[in-house]
Amino acid sequence: MERRTLGQLIRATRLAQDISLREFAKKIGVTPPHVCDIEKDRRNPTDRVLKEIAKVLNLAYEDLQSMNGWIDPDLKDWAQRNPAVGAMLRTMRQFGQDPHELAEKIIKTLRKEQKI
Repeated sequence: MERRTLGQLIRATRLAQDISLREFAKKIGVTPPHVCDIEKDRRNPTDRVLKEIAKVLNLAYEDLQSMNGWIDPDLKDWAQRNPAVGAMLRTMRQFGQDPHELAEKIIKTLRKEQKI
């Protein structure tokens, strides 16, 4: 089964809830063309916009965040200060690991350990 992109999920959910593009844009605080770009995967939503999308569409923010390609500056800085992050990504690529599946396993394990 092919995985849906973040934009496809947002659009399908918005349409299923019968929310117009203009109404949705207003609710999340962006322009309709901005929403269109997100839904067509031409633009990644910022953290603030993603939180609004999750709230308006009643979706789990964490699930949307795991699908989002945008990396906030703090996370980018942290990754650059921790060489193990780059090593992990290079190893995943080298061995052909599916990043989405591996991320889901890591997140599930961490949540279980933290009892989240």
